[in-house]
Amino acid sequence: MHQDPTESATEDSKTPAYERSTSLHTFSGRLTHMLHDLDPMGTCCRLNLEMEDEYASEAPPIARLLDSGVPLRDAVCQVFDEWFWEDCLKNRLGYEGVNVLIARLNKGLEQLSNHRDMPALHEKLFYRILPDLTIDDLGWSYAAFMQTAPEQLDPAALDNGPAVRIGLIEISLDDPEDSEPASDTNQSVIPRPNEPDLTNVLPWLHAHLFEKTRRRAPPEHLLSYPQFLQQVRHRLKA
Repeated sequence: MHQDPTESATEDSKTPAYERSTSLHTFSGRLTHMLHDLDPMGTCCRLNLEMEDEYASEAPPIARLLDSGVPLRDAVCQVFDEWFWEDCLKNRLGYEGVNVLIARLNKGLEQLSNHRDMPALHEKLFYRILPDLTIDDLGWSYAAFMQTAPEQLDPAALDNGPAVRIGLIEISLDDPEDSEPASDTNQSVIPRPNEPDLTNVLPWLHAHLFEKTRRRAPPEHLLSYPQFLQQVRHRLKA
């Protein structure tokens, strides 16, 4: 995880660098979160609460380049080339992949500035933090996912979270860099809607997504879990 040594001098110097760089009140904060959710370098930070600031170093210089008139694609590629290696995004994603990244980044920045209450932010993050649930093989919608929400979150659910299957890769959440091909005998399988949760992965997913949302919601919009669940259920019935 990064610490940003180049925070803008115009921001409150009394605020810790991490809070300045990840606050949704700032453009660089929204940029940090979007880079985290899209994870262009494949760090698996979306699935690790200790990696919220994975792209906090890259976001402020990108924001400064944008402020000087540099196009978003050029700004992102320039900063990532400096922080990682030349043409790292193009090598990882391909030319069209970079186009998709920039388009999603641009769209997401606009959406994050407009979705700040917890239920709306939670739904938006469902599709960003847990996009693999919505693939055809699994077929989860947000409404179906929230039908499995527990009445109370288990405080222990986030401890030693299970390995989560993403495609053909099994990612250990305790060590995101330690990935290996999934096996039929040692794999935490995410169930389809209405299937039994044999590996008890859903409580962890709910706890993980709620905690991600809680950390990003403005203080004036923070809700307790029971309050949040009540509002979400009301919205889904409307």
